[in-house]
Amino acid sequence: MAKRTLDAFFTSSPKRARTQDTHVNQDHHGTSQHASYPHPINMLPGSLSNETSSLPACPGRQINDQPDLDLLYFEPFIPTQMAKQLFEFLRAELPFYRVEYDIKRGGIQTHIKTPRWTTVFGLDETSFFKDGIPTDKVSGRTTQDKKYERYPPRPIPQCLDALRLSTEAATGCLFNFCLINYYASGADSISFHSDDERFLGAEPAIASFSLGARRDFLMNINLSQVMVVVGEQEEPSEGKARRR
Repeated sequence: MAKRTLDAFFTSSPKRARTQDTHVNQDHHGTSQHASYPHPINMLPGSLSNETSSLPACPGRQINDQPDLDLLYFEPFIPTQMAKQLFEFLRAELPFYRVEYDIKRGGIQTHIKTPRWTTVFGLDETSFFKDGIPTDKVSGRTTQDKKYERYPPRPIPQCLDALRLSTEAATGCLFNFCLINYYASGADSISFHSDDERFLGAEPAIASFSLGARRDFLMNINLSQVMVVVGEQEEPSEGKARRR
């Protein structure tokens, strides 16, 4: 792969005209298009698309020998050569951005730049895309949410949806949201977190893929409650796995 600057991976090509459609469209040029995409996103090339439908590369191994651990581990899910090709394709095609925000600590405002590149697609389980428009599952009407005005949800493009379908077939779980983090160097990282946001539900299924350079994937138990005494009996705390 020819050397390019990091910016080259996140700048839309001038040859790609932004679509004005309000629905998802797989056009004859082999791209996924939606009004919320900064540019059309290329579909997987035929070779990768065909290989994706045959995943996983080996059966999953159940790991549940630690408290509150329920893990299905594939080694590998994606064959090495295919994983390299998929990594390079997604890095070049997806519209990444770096999350920045301001916080106040001790009355001092600090500007934070997260140490990674990010992109997201999909919706939580309360809504679904109907003709590319977020629709409430219960009422069947267009979802009315003010945060969507500032951050319009984006349907999962074909290049990621193909992987979603293979993952669902291998795990028996359903997935509706996709978060991709790109760590440009060893200086980029993510801290321990619990994936316990309310919109994910009580016991969400999380499928994690690691592409590119090898890194340790660390998990530990997060004791979210302390031991309390009720009368003469002790109530045990509840724990949730945390990962990074």
